[in-house]
Amino acid sequence: MDKRITVIILIVIIACASFYVGFTFHSSQVGEKQYVLIISPNTEDKFLDLIASANNSIDVEMYLFTNKALASALIDAKKRGVQVRVIIDRKGEGDGVDDVISMLTFDDIPVKRSSRTFETTHAKFAIIDRKLVIIGSHNWTNYAMDRNREVSVVINDASLAEELSRIFEQDWSIATVVTVATVK
Repeated sequence: MDKRITVIILIVIIACASFYVGFTFHSSQVGEKQYVLIISPNTEDKFLDLIASANNSIDVEMYLFTNKALASALIDAKKRGVQVRVIIDRKGEGDGVDDVISMLTFDDIPVKRSSRTFETTHAKFAIIDRKLVIIGSHNWTNYAMDRNREVSVVINDASLAEELSRIFEQDWSIATVVTVATVK
């Protein structure tokens, strides 16, 4: 396994374990790369700020995506000229997933449903400007943002972003295009 992936996994494991033994930490250095933990509840604003920071591109691969504020932020990013693409697991329906897909496609954001190649696309990550990675347990749902205990890490590392971009591109190439947009 690549060292960077191992470091990410260790960070998430340590962060999760820290809740059980009473320690908390929010940011540190990993070699020369900066990382920041996002720990729910009350994290929606952090995700909104990350989306707002994008200048060129945002690629999102998400198991569940029902949070309309995050969808609106992606739409705003697209209106600023940021290229936005979203992959959502093919099994998620109802519970707001369809509403978010309608919002995004109505505003011409390409959305695809994950491939049947995998039983489930349980991945939860975003890549911003091909240098910033958000990866962890957060689905982009209201519960994950405001009610659950979730832990994700934001890593500023272009080489890691490139590796995840290759995975995103592979998944994008085999995913199914969503073509139906409805009026908001």
